[in-house]
This record gives sequence, structure tokens and C-alpha cells, in this order.
Amino acid sequence: MLDFPTIVDISNKGQITIPAKLRKALGVGPRGKVYLSMNEKKKILRVTPAKKDLIEELCGVLLPYTKGESITKELVEQRRKDLEQEEREIMSDSKKRV
Repeated sequence: MLDFPTIVDISNKGQITIPAKLRKALGVGPRGKVYLSMNEKKKILRVTPAKKDLIEELCGVLLPYTKGESITKELVEQRRKDLEQEEREIMSDSKKRV
């Protein structure tokens, strides 16, 4: 791995190329995906390899924002309310046609 900072060019489209040695160290191959995150205070850009399974990668990502509580129950309840509303609208439309 490189022990010193590497300078890369930024294209006209704002794109950068991660040098082969760094891609190899990260385990990122051609057409691979990475996450970019930034520490705005320190002006540091972090490159983290993304896992192949997006669902596995995102599992629990919102947990820090939910104070440790699962939002699944809330989502299921909201979906139930949405379905009830859709059923009321369908019933209302069918009564109007009669």
C-alpha cells in the first residue's frame, strides 16, 4: 500500500480515478462501488468499499438516527393506514358508478 498521499486529477466532469494500488488495497475491482463520506471540519474525504449485497450493507444504517429503536413497526403501521385509505377510495369510486 502507499505510505504517502497520492495526487489524482479531477476530470472536467468532476470525476477522479482511484489508482490501481489503492483499488487493490481496498479490494475494489473494475465496475466496483465505493462510498464517499466527508469530514467537513477536517476537509477529509473517506473512500470505503461497498459490499456486493446492498441490503446487507444498508441493514441497520438508520439505527443511529432512531435512538436505537426499530422503525419497522412504524413503517408497517403506516402501510396499513395507506391500504385502508386505498380501500375507502375504491369503495367510494364503486358507489359513485352505481
